[in-house]
Amino acid sequence: AQGTRGDSRGHTIAPRSRELVSYPKLKLKIMIRDKLVRDGIHLSKPPYSRKVPMAGILEYLMNWPKSSQNR
Repeated sequence: AQGTRGDSRGHTIAPRSRELVSYPKLKLKIMIRDKLVRDGIHLSKPPYSRKVPMAGILEYLMNWPKSSQNR
């Protein structure tokens, strides 16, 4: 059986309330962490993080044009 808004899992989806809900900080952090895990999102990896390996930075600096260093 479908819910009120076509939910195929059989759950009824209640209309959104305009009332604000407040969560304790720790509970909110846990909820966000769990959602990221469920969705397979890793914030420390691209495209969310632009961390460049140290070897890449050193190579870039070693190849930096000498003329631009003297400005």
